[in-house]
Amino acid sequence: MANLLDQKAEFVLALVVLVLIVGFTEELMFRGIGVVTFRRMDLTEGRVALDSSVVFGAVHLSNALATGTSAIFQAIIVSFTGYMLYLTRRWAGVIWLAMPVHASQDFLISSGQIGVDPALSPLSFVVFPTMIGLAILLWRRRHRINVELSPAAVLGPAAADTDVSAPSAS
Repeated sequence: MANLLDQKAEFVLALVVLVLIVGFTEELMFRGIGVVTFRRMDLTEGRVALDSSVVFGAVHLSNALATGTSAIFQAIIVSFTGYMLYLTRRWAGVIWLAMPVHASQDFLISSGQIGVDPALSPLSFVVFPTMIGLAILLWRRRHRINVELSPAAVLGPAAADTDVSAPSAS
């Protein structure tokens, strides 16, 4: 049975480019626009983390068109992944670290499925428990992440030049 090492270099390069595009765009949508939008709604940071992760997982339910009901399990795992990526962004203070983390995870999952029946993939027995373990670890350590947020971290880079303090009583 063929695997990634049996593929042409062009195929591997295309896979790398594809997972980079997906990782970067999904992070911009969910940990970029999504997180900023939820923060502007005056949600607690815990609620921002939960809501952005659930939305991230729910969007992946569209995979049911191709994979059927197994997309439900995938959406749950993706929600945990979203939470891990959210905490990666919080820990780093920038979204740029979560992007290659996301892309590398997608690459590992995708490349491990080439030439393998996805239901029988040995990688699925490693990736999913690892993701759950990481989610538990990050959940237990979530209070160690700095909760002081600058206006730029809450509202985006444009806020760094904007006065977000209370209006003066003049």
